[in-house]
Amino acid sequence: MKRLLPILLALASPAAAATTVALKPESRVASGYVALSDVADVRGESLPQVWLGRAPAKGETREVTAEQVRLELRKAGVSLRAVTVCGECLVRGADADPRPGLDGFREIAGRAIAEAARKALPGAAVTAQVLELDAPADANFARVEITAVKPADAWWLGEARFRIFVNVGDSDSAVWVARASVRGTRRGVVARRAMRAGHRVVSTDVAIADVSAGEAGVFAEEMDVIGRVMASDVAENAAIVAEALRAGPLVLRGDEVVVTSGGGRAAARRTVVAMEEGRAGDVIRVKNPDSKKEFRIRVTGPGAGDAVEEGK
Repeated sequence: MKRLLPILLALASPAAAATTVALKPESRVASGYVALSDVADVRGESLPQVWLGRAPAKGETREVTAEQVRLELRKAGVSLRAVTVCGECLVRGADADPRPGLDGFREIAGRAIAEAARKALPGAAVTAQVLELDAPADANFARVEITAVKPADAWWLGEARFRIFVNVGDSDSAVWVARASVRGTRRGVVARRAMRAGHRVVSTDVAIADVSAGEAGVFAEEMDVIGRVMASDVAENAAIVAEALRAGPLVLRGDEVVVTSGGGRAAARRTVVAMEEGRAGDVIRVKNPDSKKEFRIRVTGPGAGDAVEEGK
């Protein structure tokens, strides 16, 4: 009943997410890898197949937890904002099919390629699908263990070839070649709209979205590009890379600027108006719109600065 309670509560909740992954109380899985579909019922939007570690040997058991499922879904690039995972599953080892077939091994090889690509592309969400595998037709895949994966063509993403290092049986080793389609993304700054060279980037011009993990120089934070000037044209939804920008003033004349005075718990903030433009580190004049007094600040970011001369 303890295992069923989180599932019942999640299904009964009016605020339940669009997709619910309810782990079964118990499941029997043959030797190989445990798939999400082996241990859970998925209701709502479909999810990519994810793997949850090796299946226990016959007669042994292991637990699959909701936290483990959430971790593997995140690795596969799934946003958990609309996904609820609940329950836990006790996996029991069962008799394996002595010859599970090439298709089943392709799935296992795809997961191994994705895991290797994640290590080569830190922070990326990676999925991989094996399209071809040159394994012997008579191979007993139930006795095959993958020991390493390396790219055959020096790149990880797109359609590429990979060397799959395997142990077959107790002692024999081999290297098989797979052709796989690999997709990798990471979070980065993209253009909300098309921008032309010479345009000064403001907060409404950019957003954070998934970009190709293979694209170099993509900015990770919006604040890294706001206030800078486009050095070249960029299309709507395109990733913004370092080469597309040049340094620009972070504050323009007439901009509202949030100024910080003091430090720690005694820090005070107020909004003033810039009397001149400034880049990072520049000292510029600003005016308090209430008292009309002018004083100086040091520009620290887009629309932000620290007081260097007190004004009221």
